[in-house]
Amino acid sequence: MKFLPELIIFLLFTINLKAQIYTYSIKGQVKGIADGKVYLYAGNFERKYYGDNYSLDSAIVTNEKFEIKKVAFDRNIYPYRFLFKGVTLEGVTDLVFITPRDQIVIVDTISEYIAPRIDSSAIQNEMKFEFNGAFREFVNEVNDLNDFENTLFKKFGRDLPKDDLLSVDIRRKIVSSKSDSLFLIYATKHTVSYVVLWKLIELFCANGYKEGYYAAYKMLSKDVQNSLAGRLLLNDLDAAKVLSLNNVFPSLNLKNEASENVVFNAAVLASKYTLIDFWFSSCSPCLKQFPIYKTLFSDYGALGFGIVGVSVDRSKDISKWRSVIKEKHLDWNQYLDENGTISDSLHISSFPTNFLLDSKGKIIAKNISPASLEGYLKTKLSFENIYDKIKTTEPE
Repeated sequence: MKFLPELIIFLLFTINLKAQIYTYSIKGQVKGIADGKVYLYAGNFERKYYGDNYSLDSAIVTNEKFEIKKVAFDRNIYPYRFLFKGVTLEGVTDLVFITPRDQIVIVDTISEYIAPRIDSSAIQNEMKFEFNGAFREFVNEVNDLNDFENTLFKKFGRDLPKDDLLSVDIRRKIVSSKSDSLFLIYATKHTVSYVVLWKLIELFCANGYKEGYYAAYKMLSKDVQNSLAGRLLLNDLDAAKVLSLNNVFPSLNLKNEASENVVFNAAVLASKYTLIDFWFSSCSPCLKQFPIYKTLFSDYGALGFGIVGVSVDRSKDISKWRSVIKEKHLDWNQYLDENGTISDSLHISSFPTNFLLDSKGKIIAKNISPASLEGYLKTKLSFENIYDKIKTTEPE
């Protein structure tokens, strides 16, 4: 029994090592916010990438200064964003890479595309001066697009004319494509970069799978790929690849409106084009699309266009899901992915998310806007059906 005290001390020491806690202070200065509140949050990143370190921290801003007390459970560096809310001004910054130690952060500008400054941090210096610098021209284009949209909203409110909606959608696609191109160029030149890795994770969490994201990952050095975050990203990319363009949409184990288990197989759909719409009953942007979908379903349903709704509502909201279907007169097939289990496994994390399929169930577009969808159906189905009529009436 004389060894019992030594054993207890050893066990306590071991437990302490496993549950090591690091407390530290982030002191900051922000230009433009004299008084208000600041939040340090994870932005678009999924929680699993932070392990036990995921939290929402906040502090009061007084005379453009703030101090956030934070706790970490490992020594890894994680990216966050600052959200500032002042009396007359609010905004969010680009990524700030936080090390679990006392530090001073300088926020020169509240902008989604400008990172804060931490003089003693090499990774933050890369984020602010190299990465942000590579996207300077792109940011100007984004600002021009935002100004264009704001002008339209001031003139028409939320009910924009179809031509203007289509114009905005086209410009968004151009800007998004340029962003991806610039990112790939930067990734090619910075293969040993944790900024690239975490930006890649952020893009993937926000937009889902893209071939360009996988290409950027493969450019990274083995050390970066084999980091904890790098391994998690690879697993997620592999899992989400099944929903990339030109792949056949996978079979899903869902429930119908009667709560019966069904297997949804997109490969046997009868329509020439089918929109798979992922939504849930409390999603305001999802609900706003339904009137347009109803019009498209009415105008093009007989010509070969179908819609399939997949809700990710929680168990407690199933009755609300059924009520929305009834009240909104959603006259196309509706299925339930209860609690979003299947959607999570496919890394569908933002809503609404949609996939446009051809007659064989192959994915030909992702997150197509209602305006672009209408233009596509008008071009494709109208001409296809005119051609079919010509063939059937052609003399032998």
